[in-house]
Amino acid sequence: MTDDVVDLIDKFRRLIQEKYPDRNETYSFNQNVTEKEPPGQQIGEGDVYFRYQSLRRGQRNPVESDILISDIQCFQQEIKDNDGVLLDMINSNAIYSCKKYEMNDKISQHMNRTGAYSLIQEFNETISNYIEQHLNNSVEKVTLLLNDLFERQCLTSIQVQQMDVQRSMVQMDYLYFLPDAHQSDIPFEPVMVCCLGPTIGISRYMSRLLQPIYDQVAYSTTFFKGSNVVHALENYAKEAHLQTNTLFASVHINDLCTIIPHEQLMETLQCFLYQYVSDGQVQGITIDTMIKLIQFVLQNQYFIFDKKIYRQIKGCGSNQPLNHLLANIYMFYWQADLVRMLVNQNEIYGRRLDEMFFTWNKSKQELKVLLKKMIREKNPRLSLTSPIGKKINYLDVKISHINDQLRTIINHDQDIEPRGLPFISDHPLLMYSTLIQACLIRAALVCSKVSDFENERRDIQIVFIMNGYTVDFIKEHVQQFFEDFHFSNWRSHLDQNTYDRMRREIIDYDRERHNVKIEQRKKQQNEQIYYIMSDLNGEELYDFQEEIKILWDEYLKNEVPFHNMNIEVIHRPKYPSYT
Repeated sequence: MTDDVVDLIDKFRRLIQEKYPDRNETYSFNQNVTEKEPPGQQIGEGDVYFRYQSLRRGQRNPVESDILISDIQCFQQEIKDNDGVLLDMINSNAIYSCKKYEMNDKISQHMNRTGAYSLIQEFNETISNYIEQHLNNSVEKVTLLLNDLFERQCLTSIQVQQMDVQRSMVQMDYLYFLPDAHQSDIPFEPVMVCCLGPTIGISRYMSRLLQPIYDQVAYSTTFFKGSNVVHALENYAKEAHLQTNTLFASVHINDLCTIIPHEQLMETLQCFLYQYVSDGQVQGITIDTMIKLIQFVLQNQYFIFDKKIYRQIKGCGSNQPLNHLLANIYMFYWQADLVRMLVNQNEIYGRRLDEMFFTWNKSKQELKVLLKKMIREKNPRLSLTSPIGKKINYLDVKISHINDQLRTIINHDQDIEPRGLPFISDHPLLMYSTLIQACLIRAALVCSKVSDFENERRDIQIVFIMNGYTVDFIKEHVQQFFEDFHFSNWRSHLDQNTYDRMRREIIDYDRERHNVKIEQRKKQQNEQIYYIMSDLNGEELYDFQEEIKILWDEYLKNEVPFHNMNIEVIHRPKYPSYT
């Protein structure tokens, strides 16, 4: 960083310390926090304690619960005594219990199936010295690369600041696995913790530059969540394309982010950049420089798993900012022929990362043959799971049609609900105080019939009651939802016509909220962003983020040269002590 920026950030850090003296241990510009074991893979007593305690924080989350911490600890001990584990789950508010051998077997299956990880070093007595030396070398490689590009005038000093890392801040990435109960065989999916890794600065900056370009190019074929397919299908039916023989296809690409060799990711990235970066540069960074930086990130994905050091040689780490972008660009070209054919036939096509949906008005057998041909010709390594029929599930939506009549309702996981709280893909985890409203908004976006919405509303109330929320709290938030959308007398006047009006308002609200996110990503393309790492999570983190935004805006009022700078507060996970 330049001296001016260092001074500005340091002043702001001191300002936070003065304003939040009770939070001096909950955020950091330049400190690392380590723990004996990584979080997430196995739920420890502290994690379960926090989970249940977080539901008892006064008025924001009023809960009447008869679950005692001692009961939870006894339950954990019983599972442990029987060689079992308790695990968080991918995209879920539930906890998964299984035997250790089941977890280990499924992790081994993933690693063998994908071939994504190359073993570098097993732990021994000198491993801490090895990791220290490895991190020193990694930081030096980043610095040398950035300095070389700066000296050749490929990067500005500000761009180098954004991508560079401080050795005191860097820790080794580590990997753990979590079960994904949304798939029938419950595979274990990799989760990479890399927010303090040597290449995180490059990954963040490149992602900020390129994501807005991808958003614009792929907007028409992207589903951001399940309700997007509902609105596409409603228009499809309105235009009389929905026929008696229409089939729905929901195609899942297995292991997408860990199955594509780096060479293929870079090949499609290069095609994308030369095709859609019209003047050959973004923010002054040429295509060749961007390719060099991203290739460097892919080639230097070292991490720790099971007391071994690996390098990821396919795909990108799950929490790397570039991960979804590179996978999406690859799929953008992989799907191109299929999209072109479907569009020419007035069919629907959309994809959210590894989940495709489209309509089909030929035979099921013809579609199966087509998908097999695509796999064979485009990438035999890919494998697909492809339910096809007049009644299927796509993301969190259950879709069906009978006699040309479309019906869409929420697809609930019966193994989790009503015993566990719902998971909403675009709602922050642990934000329980607004979860009821998020569930009701999702219900209105998905359910076109008022009867389906009312059934869903009642189910939502039951779920929250079964999870210990007070009736008064639930009633208050349900009433607030209707008032937010200008329909306070819903108990006596919610017929199909009034519901249609309210639903249109909710759809407009959701579309506007999404457009704001897209515009925010465009804005970040031009910003300098500096990160505060915080131990806070959930609603406490959200509140702190909002407070910091206000404080930062106030702080910069008299700092005209720095108006394109921004501060972002992000959660810092616990790191194992050996990283």
